[in-house]
Amino acid sequence: MAIFNFTGANGDPLPSGLTARNGTFEIQDNHAVATSPEPANPRWVFTLEGTADGNLSAPIFVGADSGSAAGFVLRYNPADGSHIFVNMSLGNDEVRVYTFSSGAYSQIGAGSFNFTQNNSYLPSADMDGDSIVVSIGGSAAVTVTTNFNQTQTHHGIRLNKLDQYVDSIEFTESSTVEPPAETDSISIDEAPKNNHPYQRDSGGTATVDFNVTYTGSPTSLQYRLLDASDDSTVLQDWATFDTSPSGVSSTLSITRSPSLTPIHVEVRFSNEPSVNDLQTNDWYVADIILIGGQSLSEDMNTDGVVTPLDGYFVYSNGGFVTPTTGVGANAIASAIITAENCPVFIINTGVGGTALTQESGQTDYWNRSSGGSLWPDTVNAVNTATSGANEIAFMWWHQGTKDSLEGVTETQYLSALNEFFTRVRGTFSGKGGSTLEIIMATFGRDTRGGATNTSHQAIRDAQINYIVSDDNTYPVNVYTSQNEDGVHATDAAYIELGQQVATQYYVMRGLVSGSIPSIISANTGDSSTEIDVSFSANLLLTDTTYSTEGIYVEDSSGALTVSSFERKNANTATITVNEIPTGTAKVWFSWGKGSSASSLTYPRSQPISLPNGAGDFSLVASAFSNYEVSALVANTPPTANAGPDQSVAAATQFTLDGAGSQDTDGTIVEWRWTQTAGDTVILNLEDPARPTATSPSKTTAQRLTFQLVTVDDEGAESSPGTVNIDVAAFAVSEMLKLLDTRQWTVVNDGSVQAFEGRSNREAFRFLVTPSDGIQTSAEGYFLFDQPGVHAVEVISTPTSKISSIDDPHMIRGDVIAARIGDLQTDENGNLTLTFVLYVTDDKDGLVMTAKVIEPYQKASYFRKQG
Repeated sequence: MAIFNFTGANGDPLPSGLTARNGTFEIQDNHAVATSPEPANPRWVFTLEGTADGNLSAPIFVGADSGSAAGFVLRYNPADGSHIFVNMSLGNDEVRVYTFSSGAYSQIGAGSFNFTQNNSYLPSADMDGDSIVVSIGGSAAVTVTTNFNQTQTHHGIRLNKLDQYVDSIEFTESSTVEPPAETDSISIDEAPKNNHPYQRDSGGTATVDFNVTYTGSPTSLQYRLLDASDDSTVLQDWATFDTSPSGVSSTLSITRSPSLTPIHVEVRFSNEPSVNDLQTNDWYVADIILIGGQSLSEDMNTDGVVTPLDGYFVYSNGGFVTPTTGVGANAIASAIITAENCPVFIINTGVGGTALTQESGQTDYWNRSSGGSLWPDTVNAVNTATSGANEIAFMWWHQGTKDSLEGVTETQYLSALNEFFTRVRGTFSGKGGSTLEIIMATFGRDTRGGATNTSHQAIRDAQINYIVSDDNTYPVNVYTSQNEDGVHATDAAYIELGQQVATQYYVMRGLVSGSIPSIISANTGDSSTEIDVSFSANLLLTDTTYSTEGIYVEDSSGALTVSSFERKNANTATITVNEIPTGTAKVWFSWGKGSSASSLTYPRSQPISLPNGAGDFSLVASAFSNYEVSALVANTPPTANAGPDQSVAAATQFTLDGAGSQDTDGTIVEWRWTQTAGDTVILNLEDPARPTATSPSKTTAQRLTFQLVTVDDEGAESSPGTVNIDVAAFAVSEMLKLLDTRQWTVVNDGSVQAFEGRSNREAFRFLVTPSDGIQTSAEGYFLFDQPGVHAVEVISTPTSKISSIDDPHMIRGDVIAARIGDLQTDENGNLTLTFVLYVTDDKDGLVMTAKVIEPYQKASYFRKQG
């Protein structure tokens, strides 16, 4: 056995027995370190001399560069420098084994292991003939079979960077290696790293499998869950997971819901509780979120200082740490943690100033097909963060400025989006292996120089087209965000953006009441210069006026000036332009590069309440582009036609005729008739286009004039149309002829009483049949107060009568209210009434007789006593 420590003074050379084969070394702070200059491959190498077979081990600090390689040199040949290289590959989280000969490496084996930068590891290599077994920290990582340099006896260390070092090196010959004594033991695999997340599935849980190895004869195997913060608080007490263990290993499957408490698993023999093992790496069931794009996505994790809630971690240098910056990402995490007590792990691979598509000479771009560097960096980050599971809750994508500045067309960018997200979804999956959901920012404002309105809009239109065509991509409209330099958001805007992303996450999962207002139609408004935009969800009612920035309307003549943008009702907003568009108009919602930095008010949803009081947030309406509003022309008001003038007789029904009115581009929904001249008549509007009325009855002719205004289905009113109805004078002689040929029936209550000396009134009405040409009440009773009736007399004797001339209250419509007590009886004391009707200019009078019934009305007469 040979052991070398590096306890000399700083600057001392390697201890005796170690030989520098490539590059130079010295001792610093009890470590063996490489010194400048950097040599060619195989970089810095030193060896010891032992035997061909044996065990080599050494604690190696791997440094900060994920691309560097450090590890063992086995079976080194001093004659030509050939050797076997065991490489701890940080960038790939693998242990790789190579042969090195004639200046070139050839890989002969590999095994997975999760490395973390700036960490020390204890690798060992067991060499036994053609078999080499490499372990890290006691766990086997890779086994290879090779006879390369099988007889060489020199073994040592290879360093790749100046910040790497070795604490000691130990070699044990095979002949002195003794097998350990057999004892009862149990061991559970660790979570891949400390603060490791397991993505919950769509049902809200995650099933985690841990391999458990053991020696001995356990009756059964048990486990329990502990709070990793103290390893004493029991989250789930002992339970059996293998009732009949056999062999040397078993699998423990745990299904858990999200919790903010970190977890350690302890396992034991049921029959020997002292044979146990406890994990040391904390793990969670959580949501893992990937953020990608340019600086606006990168800044979600860098801008603004935060005090995060428990359960929020960000990916950094191969592991997850508690963040201190990034108000935007913190807003996403805070909403989810508060709403569901679900930890949030964010992987942000956004890089400022990077494009989706490649331009000449460019290397820092996203699409891998042409060699872009950002995609493999993202794959490596997610693969490392999830330990190869590559399952995440959703991806937030915010990008496009660089492509706009480089003049990428809509077609080019849309093609790149399709290519990129096909690759993303082919590598990463959503919850439970489902299709990964994307939340995408529709391109915001960039008021700086360089880009143009049209180049900006090309990127935005491509994003919108992709969102519309993909069922698993959802928009967040960032055009309204306040910015501080023409493009980058303020801290307040990043917080609002994070809240929008979190709210969209709950909306797309169907866990909250409410939705993002998406545009479902655009149509002509109440006037020819208005366009009504209808939304799928009710709008925030406290907003009445919206910003016109980014609202763009054009017709065949070009862009039109937008003068206002206002909420019309619960789910409609009206865009008003300064002139009537020609033909079909096109509308964009969030257009161009913008002209200001302040926050904008756009239509947004009623507040959407996240669970557990996590907040009430409104989603800005989703953008749309090139929305056509067909036949946007001025509405033509209807034309009113009141019909031809008419001449009618008195007391006859006539019909006004507005059916000839027209609306050339719509439908008439209202006919408004107004009488402007003549005695007032009542119109029957059951048929509003053709109402009816009865002409007045007077002894002089007159003209009735009516005005008609029609209203169309857009509320436009016509100019008035008029019609005259000439009503003939009532002819008294004709009236007398009619009345003289009619049959009269007197009607009263059946008991007529007269009291001597008292002016009591009795009511009489007369049914006249037939009634054509004569004015009667609705019940058919003669109207005594109609034109042409001069007077009515009631006679009891040749010398006793009463007249409506003397008593103007005697005639009341269709009633004769006669004061019967004023009449005298005949010589026999009887009171028999005769009714006489006088028409104008008739002195003889008309006795209202009946052909069937007794024409006279008898009355009971009561005389005074004493």
